[in-house]
Amino acid sequence: MATDKFDADLKIEVSSFTWEGKLSEVAQIHDDNLRADIARQPGLVAWFGVVQVEAEDIVEKLSNEYDGLKDDMSRTRAELDLELRAQEDPKIKLTEKSIEAQLITNPKIKKISVSMAEKRDQIREANKKAAILSKIGKALDHKKEMLIVIAKIDQKEDHAHSSL
Repeated sequence: MATDKFDADLKIEVSSFTWEGKLSEVAQIHDDNLRADIARQPGLVAWFGVVQVEAEDIVEKLSNEYDGLKDDMSRTRAELDLELRAQEDPKIKLTEKSIEAQLITNPKIKKISVSMAEKRDQIREANKKAAILSKIGKALDHKKEMLIVIAKIDQKEDHAHSSL
């Protein structure tokens, strides 16, 4: 069979699960060995399905961690705001802009901001993996349907040839 120009090199790494290869190795139907494709299909569906569940769980875990960082940010900002206002010199009136400037430049706030940005990147990468796995699952569903159709066509052809 000719190589499909719509192929892709993939490397799936989620927790302890790793798979590397061409998308066609998973999604393509091989006319010359349908029995092997049919026999392999349940294992592929199971493996990629389990890995997708794991990937989605990682997204959820990272999202929860991000929410925790947002809570830390709110709490830290509130604590620092109270400290700044408590230290206020009665002769110098602090404005909201000056308080905000001090909050934004505070090392604790900067550290949490960096952690939040890193967590957002981790969530984006985890979502990308989960989405790729979802698309592979879709391809495997389509492949299953096509294998069924091909098997029915072959069965009809075998029946027609045996009737002659």
